[in-house]
Amino acid sequence: MNNTIIPPAFSFALLCLFIVASISFYFSYTSQRNAVADFYIEWKGTQVALEGGNPYSNETTRLIQLGSKGRLVEPGEDQLAFVYPYWRIFFNAPIAFLSYDWASAAWLGFLLTLYCGALYLLQRGLNWKSKSPIKNAFYYLAFIFSFPAFSSLMLGQSALLVTAFIGGVYYFLKKGATGTAGVLLALATVKPQLTLALIPLLLIRALWRREWRFIIAFFVTMGLLAAISFILFPAWLSEFIAVATRYPSYKPSLTGTAFAFVWLDGAVGTILGWFCWLLLACAGVWLWWRFTLIESGKIKAGLAYDLSFSIALILTLLLPPQTNISNPVLLFVPIALLMSRASERGFWSLALGIIVISWLIYFLFYSVAYGAVIIIPPILIAIFLFFNFRKVLSELNTNAN
Repeated sequence: MNNTIIPPAFSFALLCLFIVASISFYFSYTSQRNAVADFYIEWKGTQVALEGGNPYSNETTRLIQLGSKGRLVEPGEDQLAFVYPYWRIFFNAPIAFLSYDWASAAWLGFLLTLYCGALYLLQRGLNWKSKSPIKNAFYYLAFIFSFPAFSSLMLGQSALLVTAFIGGVYYFLKKGATGTAGVLLALATVKPQLTLALIPLLLIRALWRREWRFIIAFFVTMGLLAAISFILFPAWLSEFIAVATRYPSYKPSLTGTAFAFVWLDGAVGTILGWFCWLLLACAGVWLWWRFTLIESGKIKAGLAYDLSFSIALILTLLLPPQTNISNPVLLFVPIALLMSRASERGFWSLALGIIVISWLIYFLFYSVAYGAVIIIPPILIAIFLFFNFRKVLSELNTNAN
């Protein structure tokens, strides 16, 4: 069987998971008051858009505030504005006019289904699956109950949707289905800050490898998403830019290096932040390009691709401005890579570690250093990758030379 083909049983299993998960979420969670707080923004914004209104308007923001909080928020608080490209409404249109408890249950079921599907594809892409059902089950449980994934799921965050799409990009690129990968990468722009570094890196890789289907599929899909958005709401781009520029005024929006030096007031912290950002960008892109060249040379190409993709995700979390503590859910590719090459004891240590350590980081730093919850996970994973693959890195570089 062609490895790029998804087994029919897998699609049926995902459908069953979606139905069971949606119903379970309704009765156990979303039927309760004030559940799935973050999803309310997209749900109400989609309703307004489908009724011909402006999801970016101040009036829509007030409706979201009243519906979510029961009051208008203060100027310094999170304004709960709809800050997404217009095509965000396409994902919610089928459930926009359900009651919020059922709509959010269906959305959580959809997120969990796509995420589990991406975890399955990730195993296939790594050519790794344990013969132990218990170990395989814990693989899924570890990723679902790690803090970034679990918090993203319970809040209905789009970070989990983007992560699932990126997991598909990883798998289909590795298996040679470049057109499918290009479509999924375009869909991942539903939350742009999670693709700002990844998209140019993957496009450069595609140019180098002459993967024209990937490039064409990406730009055609992006063109269709933008064109349909302009047809439905011609002013969406200017309105989106307006709300996006206001976003940093009420929500921390800093790069990883800026978060690291935020405790230094004035110009010193700013200069150090930008200096470290430049060093990180140069070193990270150089290392990513090194593995991309090795991959093109077919010398342990699979592992070189895994490492280059992992580096691209780490850079995605450290270089562009980040705002949400759920965003490190993107690290599921490098973590699974570490798991796939770990010993039996190493697997269980990693599986338990991503749950315990991720929640520990949250409880220790959320109230005192918000940015640490975002930047510590990618830094830790980068360190683990280096120490676990230092011999392999040396071999790959030696063979490449």
